[in-house]
Amino acid sequence: MEPQLLADLFRQRRPRPERRRRTCHRHTGSCLGAICVCLEELEAKRSLGSRWASMRFWWVNHKQTFAEEVGGHYIWCPKHKKDGARNHFYETLREVQRGDLVFSFADAHLQAVGAAKLPCYSCPRPDEFGKVGEAWDQRGWRVDVQFQRFQRPLRVASVAD
Repeated sequence: MEPQLLADLFRQRRPRPERRRRTCHRHTGSCLGAICVCLEELEAKRSLGSRWASMRFWWVNHKQTFAEEVGGHYIWCPKHKKDGARNHFYETLREVQRGDLVFSFADAHLQAVGAAKLPCYSCPRPDEFGKVGEAWDQRGWRVDVQFQRFQRPLRVASVAD
């Protein structure tokens, strides 16, 4: 059952009606349980219409700065590559809006999920990146996210098609 739930999530399918509960008793405490609850809440809000109907999902591949970003409840990227060129992936961060769901992927695992608290805004590189961040442009984009870390991160390769 769990692999099918995750496969549905990746394909952004609507959950089956029998799964629309306030809590997900089958997956309590697991990463999939948290995803089920988030999706159920999203579907309930989408049925209300208006801005909830436009809520989107974002997948963030964290590398060196996972602990700083998830622990600090934000995502950040430089505005340009080191050579000054634009990067399509950096630019898409500008599309994140308040309430959008952000999935955090690091070390081959889905680690956390959260909701964007504000739309994307311009922000200098976080000091907590230290030497790791020196390779990036000083100017960047930031989205504040209320992350919830999973007690048991999910190894995506073990359940993906």
